[in-house]
Amino acid sequence: MTITSTTSGVVYDTDKLRKHGGPLTWGDNQVWLLDQAYLSDRRGEAVYKAHGIDVHGREVEVRWDIRADWDAATADDESDACDWDSPADVRVW
Repeated sequence: MTITSTTSGVVYDTDKLRKHGGPLTWGDNQVWLLDQAYLSDRRGEAVYKAHGIDVHGREVEVRWDIRADWDAATADDESDACDWDSPADVRVW
């Protein structure tokens, strides 16, 4: 399946996007990630974010809250930093 961005006109192949994860389900919508999630610290709140595209072609920002029991200092990697299957928010750009 392909999705065309309503913003840029870029055509994305969802099979290729699966390497970044997804599709994620948000309400009745599906979202594919366009990049790997990255740590963002805004206004003193650390969260993970990634850019994505939904099934309607809208570009979105996906946000995950960091789990309270995750400690970056002792963690081997970031795989348990968030509940990656359940984003805290998805916002259309």
